[in-house]
Amino acid sequence: MATNAGNWQAYRDKWAELLPVLKELEAAALANRNAPGAANILSLYRNDLGLFLQNAGLASAGSLDDFSARILAGLDGERPAAAATAGVNVVQQSVTRGIEFGKGVGTAEADKVLAEYRGQVEQRTAERMEQLGGSTMGGYFGGFGTRIKAAFGGWLFYLVTVCFIGAWMAHKRRQNPVTVGTAVGLAFLVPSVGMLLLLVFAPFIPGWFILAATVAGTVATYLNAGRVFGWLAGLVGAESPTGKRLRILGGTIENLRGQVQPSGPVTAAGAAVAAVDNSSTHPLGSHGSARWGTVDEIRQGGHLVAPGKPGGFALGRVSDAPAGLDQRFRFTGHVVTVAPTGSGKGIGAVIPNLLDYPGSALVLDVKGENAAVTARARRALGQAVYSVDPFAVNGDGGAAFNVLDRLDVWNPDCVSESAILADALVIAESKGDAVHFDESAKNFLQGLMLHVAGLDDTERRNLGELRRLLTAGEAEFFDVLGAMAADDTAAFGIPARAANTLMGMADKERGSVLSTARRNTAFLDDPRVSAALSRSDFDLSEIKATAMTVYLVMPANRIGPNARFLRLFISSVIAAITASNVQPAHRVAFLLDEFGQLGYMKQIEDAVSLLRGYGLAFWVFIQDLSQLKGTYPKWQTFLANSAKSFFGTDDYDTAKYISDSLGKATIEFETENTGKNSGSGLSGGGGSMNRGKSTGTSQQFTGRELLTPDEVMRLGPEHPIVLVRGERPYLLDRLNYLADSEYAGRFDANPYHS
Repeated sequence: MATNAGNWQAYRDKWAELLPVLKELEAAALANRNAPGAANILSLYRNDLGLFLQNAGLASAGSLDDFSARILAGLDGERPAAAATAGVNVVQQSVTRGIEFGKGVGTAEADKVLAEYRGQVEQRTAERMEQLGGSTMGGYFGGFGTRIKAAFGGWLFYLVTVCFIGAWMAHKRRQNPVTVGTAVGLAFLVPSVGMLLLLVFAPFIPGWFILAATVAGTVATYLNAGRVFGWLAGLVGAESPTGKRLRILGGTIENLRGQVQPSGPVTAAGAAVAAVDNSSTHPLGSHGSARWGTVDEIRQGGHLVAPGKPGGFALGRVSDAPAGLDQRFRFTGHVVTVAPTGSGKGIGAVIPNLLDYPGSALVLDVKGENAAVTARARRALGQAVYSVDPFAVNGDGGAAFNVLDRLDVWNPDCVSESAILADALVIAESKGDAVHFDESAKNFLQGLMLHVAGLDDTERRNLGELRRLLTAGEAEFFDVLGAMAADDTAAFGIPARAANTLMGMADKERGSVLSTARRNTAFLDDPRVSAALSRSDFDLSEIKATAMTVYLVMPANRIGPNARFLRLFISSVIAAITASNVQPAHRVAFLLDEFGQLGYMKQIEDAVSLLRGYGLAFWVFIQDLSQLKGTYPKWQTFLANSAKSFFGTDDYDTAKYISDSLGKATIEFETENTGKNSGSGLSGGGGSMNRGKSTGTSQQFTGRELLTPDEVMRLGPEHPIVLVRGERPYLLDRLNYLADSEYAGRFDANPYHS
C-alpha cells in the first residue's frame, strides 16, 4: 500500500522490519540445506536478487544487504517505484518459497524424529529378543523377569485357545462342549507347567517345539488323566496334601471325560453292539430287553461310594461315575472271576484290593508277588501280616501254623474240626467202589489226628508226627493202633473207633484204606511243608476279631502236589471263622487264585451257599468255567450265590455262558421291497403296453445278543463284564494298580516285573 501511495518513508520503515526476517529465512535455509525448498531460498537470495534489480534498472547485488542498499538508494533516484516493486517481489517470493521450505523442514524433522524412534524401538526389540532367546549370557540371566511375564501372558492365551478348541471339537462330535472344554483345560495344566519352565529356563529351545510338546502332552494327559496325576502324586507322596489334590484333579478329569464317552469300548464288540440301544428298548421288548446297566443303576445298587469309604471288593472302574464318588465298582459278598492266565488278574483285581481292603484276608499267593507288592500296604492298614512260604519264594520259609493246635481233645468241637481237616487231606479222585476207601481213609485219619493232638509230648502234636506214625513199620504201627483202641474215652472215643474199625477189616481192605491215607498225606514228606505245619506263629482263631493278613505263598507248579497243604489252611480258617461269634466290621476275605487246582472243598461250597452271616467273603479265580464245572457238581448254585466278573475270555464255552447270561435286546431294522408289473393288449388294429414299478419300506424288529460269543472273546482283558444277581450287566474298565491314582505310592516293586 505504501508503494501504491508513493509513501516512501513508510516503505523504508516496513523494509527495515522485513529485512531481519529475510535474513533469518536465509540462515534457516543454510542450516537445513538438504530440506525440501532450501535450495529455492538460497537461489532467491543469491542469483535471483540480481535479476529483480536489473528489471528495476538498478545495479546487481550479491547479498540481501547489497540488495537492501540498492533498493533504498533507488527510492531516492529517478525510478523509485521500480526499486520499491523489486523489493516487494523479493518479499513475495520469500513468502512463497518460505512456505514450501517450512513444509520441507517439518518433514525432515519428522523423518529425523521417526528415524530416532525407530532406532530406539529396534534397539529395545533386539534387547528383548536377546532376553527372550537367552542368546547371550547377559540376555539369559538378565531376562528372567521378561521371560516370566511373556510366558504367563502366553499361558493364559494358550489356555483359552485349548479350551476353545476342545469345546469346538466336542460340538462337532455332538458332545457337551462345556464339559469337554473344561476337561481339556484341566488336562492342559500339567504340560503347561513344563511349557512355562522351558520358556523361562530353556529359552534357546525353538518355540514351535515347546508348543508341539505342550499340545501332545495335553492330549496324552486328557486321555490318561488318572495315570498321569497318579504318577505325579506318587512323586510327591500319594497321601500328602499335594498328592491328594493331584489325585482328585486326575479323577475330576476322568469323570468329565467319562461324561461324554461310554464306559466300555463299543468298537471292541463291533458295530452290532452299537445297534443295541443302551438306554431303552422297543415297545414291549418283544424280542428281549437286555441292555448294559447305567451309572445311575450302578449307584442305586450301592456299588459307588464316597472316596475313602470302604465298600467291599473293587471289581472295576466306572469311568463316568459322578464327581464326588469313588470311580471303583464295589461289591460286598462272594465273587467268582473267570480270566485266563496273562489277562491281568493280579494287576487289575488281587493287588488293587489288597492295597486298600480294610478287612482281614487269607491270600493264596501264586508266585509270592502279592506278598512282595502289598505286605507293606497291609501293615499300613493296621494289619498283622504273616507269610507262610514253605518253598522260600520270597527269601525264607516265613511263618508257620500247626493246624492241630485248634484240636482241643477235651472240647466236643474237636470232633467236627478234625473231620474237616481229614476231609481237607483226602481229595476224592475216584468213583465207584473206591469211594469207600476214600471215606474209610478220612475216618481213620480223623482218629489218628485226634490221637496225635492228645499226645503228652507237645513237640509231637503236628501232622509231621501223623505222617511218621502212618508210615511206621508194622510193629510200631500196630502198637499205635493198640494205644488208640485201648482208651475209648480219649477225644470222645473217635481214635478208639477208628483203630477198631481199621483192625476189623480184612487185610486187603485194610491195605487199600492205608494206601489211600498214605497217598493223601505224602505231601508231608517234604520237610519244608512239614516244617510249615510244625508250629504256630499266629492264632488263626483271631483272624475274625483282629485285623490280620495271611499269605499262603505257593509257586504255580507246586500247587497240584501240595493242594492238601493249602486245603488244610483254608479249612482251618473257615472253621475258626464259623466258630467265632464276633461280628467283624469287614468280612474276612479269601482271595484264592488258581482255585480250580485245590479240588472239591465242601466247606467252601457250603460257605458260599449257606454261611452268608458268618462274616466271610470268597473271591475265587479260575481260568474258565470248565474248571468249576469239573470240580463242583453244584457249580451253577456256586455262581448263583456270587457276583461274577469276566475279562480276557478266550474259551468259547465260557464266552457262550456270558453271552447267554447277558441276554438279548430288541433291535429295529428297515427292509425295502420293490415290485414290477407289465401288460399289453390288441384291439381294432391297434395295440397298447403298460409297465409299472412300486417300492416300499417297512420297519421290523428282531432279537440280538447284547454280545455274541465271538464279541465276548474280542473284548479283551481291559473291560470286565460284571454280573450281579437281580441287576443289569455292567461293562467296566479294569483297574491297574500301576497306573491308577488311588494306589500311587502304596505298593512295592513286583519281583516278576521290571
